[in-house]
Amino acid sequence: MPKGTTTFYQPAKKASKPNTKEKSHSPPQPKPKPKKNPPPPEEESESSSEEEEEDADPKPAKSAKRNRRSRSPAPTKPAKRARNSSPRAVKPRSPAFAKAMRALDPTANEDSRIALKFEKLYQAIWFIVRLGRLSTNYTNVIVSGVANYDIPDELQPAWDCDEYTLIVEAYDHFPLFLEHLPGFELDIEWLADNPDVMAQAGDFCEKVSIKVRSDDLARLRPNIIKLAHIPNIDNVLDYKPNCGWENLDTAKFLVPILHLDQFEKDPAAYCRRAKTGQIHIHSGDWPVLLYNLDEHKPGIIKSGLLCSRILEAAFRLLFISKTFAEGAEMGSSGKGQPPIAKKYGMKEVTFGSIVYTAVRFCLTSQSEWKAKDGEHWSCHDFAATLFDFGHSNADFVDELLAYWNRRMFGAAIEDDEELKAEIRATAFSIVMHTQCSGRRKRPTVPSSSAHTASSPTQEDAPPEQEDGDQPEGAGEPEADS
Repeated sequence: MPKGTTTFYQPAKKASKPNTKEKSHSPPQPKPKPKKNPPPPEEESESSSEEEEEDADPKPAKSAKRNRRSRSPAPTKPAKRARNSSPRAVKPRSPAFAKAMRALDPTANEDSRIALKFEKLYQAIWFIVRLGRLSTNYTNVIVSGVANYDIPDELQPAWDCDEYTLIVEAYDHFPLFLEHLPGFELDIEWLADNPDVMAQAGDFCEKVSIKVRSDDLARLRPNIIKLAHIPNIDNVLDYKPNCGWENLDTAKFLVPILHLDQFEKDPAAYCRRAKTGQIHIHSGDWPVLLYNLDEHKPGIIKSGLLCSRILEAAFRLLFISKTFAEGAEMGSSGKGQPPIAKKYGMKEVTFGSIVYTAVRFCLTSQSEWKAKDGEHWSCHDFAATLFDFGHSNADFVDELLAYWNRRMFGAAIEDDEELKAEIRATAFSIVMHTQCSGRRKRPTVPSSSAHTASSPTQEDAPPEQEDGDQPEGAGEPEADS
């Protein structure tokens, strides 16, 4: 071997253990000749030796890793710290409510709802959808209501809206969920942290509202002619295609209030033109069925609006009782279910429930309920016009609800001066306040002894016995000696 050359080789022992970490099978390249420099720092030499040991034998590598870990300790449980750095999920205050909300399924039957424990929520939502308009966006109501829950009432964005927008709809309908849905307000924070649950609940409400509409139509259809006091000769109006513009009596309720004079001049001609589409009836053409014609004044559109007797009768039928509809003999109650007002504790009328009844109250000739009737009239747009009007006429709505509450549920005496005056004018009040001579006085009862009904009166009673006297009935007194 020439002088100055260096041969690199591996010992036989190490050659028998090939390096498993090398992926290439190229022959080893000769390392450069080390320079006569000072040795590298201790850490680098150790790390390089550790790498060689790892390549040569895996067992020392574990100890090397342990030594390296012991010299530079890592932070404790880094994975948990990473999770804790993100916001924690809000836990529901009522786990039963959270479980029921996640289980909401509009296709479930009664047995499934009871088994999944959301039957109470289903019944509450069944009532809530009757208090709003037909096309309510319940997902928007829940999401917007939860987002604005902590905002004071005077700072709510709905006050800045001139029209009945989705913001106003959410502001009006969200309190219904707080009042009637058990556990809803308690877990507002949990709902805000789970938008998927809110979307699921909104979709559930919208699909339940379809079932509610079908149920209420089934109650109104057989009785609507009786409620309107329309003569039904030979029961021809029981066949719905004979109603609407096909019958002058039913057509009168569908005529727009502004077309009433035109209709009364020639009812048959008006009906013919309405059927053929020559007269366009739009969603904003409020029909006569909404008006109390005794209170309506021509030219003043608001007068008598939403106060018709037929609308009141339909409301009683839907919410109070089938036997409470004035002047109409209703059918049997079927399964004997309690009235909605009694079942859900309804004690006052809402503007939404009035509009709900007006939307359902359909005297058209359509054999099945449809959202559109003709080219220009839509049930959803019709309800929207009423809500727009109510939003812009708060004083009118307040007076309207006071009237309806007196008609449906009575009025509080202390809040109604006219009612108090009527009560003071009754025969009972007059005789009690002006012609009463006084109440009968309580008889005097002796304080010394108590008497039963069979005991003698005070005049006939014997004098009280002194101590040592023989009680009455003990026997005859002894003769004098």
